[in-house]
Amino acid sequence: MKKNTTYSSLLGLTQGQMAMLLQVHPSQWSMFESGKRNLPLKAIQLLAEMLGLLKIEVKNLKVQQHIIEQEESKKKCIEKMLRENEYQLYEISKKIEHAERKYNSNIRVIALMDFLKTLPSTKEAFDIELLESIASKAERALKKYGLSNLTELRLKEELLQQEKLLLNLELNKIN
Repeated sequence: MKKNTTYSSLLGLTQGQMAMLLQVHPSQWSMFESGKRNLPLKAIQLLAEMLGLLKIEVKNLKVQQHIIEQEESKKKCIEKMLRENEYQLYEISKKIEHAERKYNSNIRVIALMDFLKTLPSTKEAFDIELLESIASKAERALKKYGLSNLTELRLKEELLQQEKLLLNLELNKIN
């Protein structure tokens, strides 16, 4: 037994549960596990039988049924996580498309407004304040839909793709 492994943890029980099963006081059980006290012979015999179960191959039908149910539950959970992941990937791809369109559109608007300001006929055809207002609006939109926003969305997408790979690997282990 490893240094930090106790009989209780080996059997998957708490110290209190072990004490109740062996019909000893919890403090007596605790002292036994720490090597400071012995147990009554009847408790030691029962403990030996319980530990013997660990060496026997699991043939108990009830235990096997629990294991099967747990495996099915695990598979359903991973499948649900995979569906959620696929939905999130779909959503993030739509957000990326939208952000890219906004980014490119606003860059074009700023370039166009700068170009129009340089034309000699602009002063007669357009109000300079209007051009500046349009450019200003595009610049504010760039802060929202700029490269930092696109980078954040793309990194989230990449994380979701990595998560999808891990979920598929885990699902393949089960199948």
